[in-house]
Amino acid sequence: MAAVPVALKTELTELPESRVRLQVEIPPEEVERRLQRKARDLAGSLRLPGFRRGKVPPPLVIQRIGREAVLEQAVSDTLSRWYADAVQSSGIVPVGDPTVDLGELPPAGGALSFSVEIGVLPRASLGTYKGLQVPRREPKVDEQAIDAEIDALRERLARLETAERPAAAGDFVVVDHEGELSGEAESPPGEAVSRAAREALGGRDRLIELGGGRTLPQIEEALIGAAAGDER
Repeated sequence: MAAVPVALKTELTELPESRVRLQVEIPPEEVERRLQRKARDLAGSLRLPGFRRGKVPPPLVIQRIGREAVLEQAVSDTLSRWYADAVQSSGIVPVGDPTVDLGELPPAGGALSFSVEIGVLPRASLGTYKGLQVPRREPKVDEQAIDAEIDALRERLARLETAERPAAAGDFVVVDHEGELSGEAESPPGEAVSRAAREALGGRDRLIELGGGRTLPQIEEALIGAAAGDER
């Protein structure tokens, strides 16, 4: 069952830097209702001669514990809901955490008052817009950018065809290769080996672009002029 908002009173004061102060007053009947409910909750842990646990009447609980102590707990339990009802009643859109100033607890039959300071969404002010003329901008694209995009598109959609001739610069070759690190070229133990060096150590069905600069230049140079089935 949804909670029914309390018929509280609110007074809104606008502060600098998109902040507001909300003064809230809780009616006496709501304060008393919350006091009695809290007293019934506390009766479950209170033992009095002649009463079973949880059956002590709220007036005796208040008398035994003290009205101010019971009311303090009741206010602490309900303050967040009162704050939400006050925000809804005032129509503001809060931003950030509120700063709550709770005054003295009211005497019997009195209303409870507290204030809240909080940031709100800033109000947008509409400037002069009638009669404004906005020129239309035509898009301009650099010719070099167009050519680069066309070349990239060609590259993505290009197909490789088998060439019946020795390999030349710009060709792609498929190779099986193996290598080793020895002598002065051998890396010390634990030292990371470069990606190009790892690739030079061996691989099968590896696609290499001659002149692409993606592998060791010595490998690319050695493959210039190679034909299908050659070993180098």
